[in-house]
Amino acid sequence: AEDLIEADRRRVQSANSFTVAAQILVGWVAILGFCVNAYQSYTNKKQAEQQSQVDQDRWSKEFQRAREADKYRAFFETTVLATDTSNYDKRLVGYALLQEFVTDAEYSSKAMLMLEESLAHELRRNTGQGIDEAHRNAVVAIVTALSETHDCGALARAARSIDKVAQRLS
Repeated sequence: AEDLIEADRRRVQSANSFTVAAQILVGWVAILGFCVNAYQSYTNKKQAEQQSQVDQDRWSKEFQRAREADKYRAFFETTVLATDTSNYDKRLVGYALLQEFVTDAEYSSKAMLMLEESLAHELRRNTGQGIDEAHRNAVVAIVTALSETHDCGALARAARSIDKVAQRLS
């Protein structure tokens, strides 16, 4: 009976060793799986951040391109208004809108040139009769737009344009 009890104890003990070894192996596999999952999560997070940054850069470039295209279109439409020979009111609005482009670094030289030429045209339209009220308002709008710049060189060019007015009036 003692031999039988001893054999049963050995059998249970060897089964317990196998069970403990299997449980240890399952535990290590679970820990390893957890580590792999954490690494994959970290890698996915980094890839998502990189993709987000790439998308943000692409959208920023697209937004900048659209802004420049809108500004170009607005400048073109403003110049159409400022050069409208048939409608005095549209010209006056165009001159006032060109004032916004005088302060813009990209369009300042173009706007200043257009305003200087427009000033000369406004003055040429009234030879011999002086300046009527409508053209006086246009000249005031042009001079106001020319004076909007903060660039000293542009202000000097505007002053030369105003000298043209003074010479014309005298």
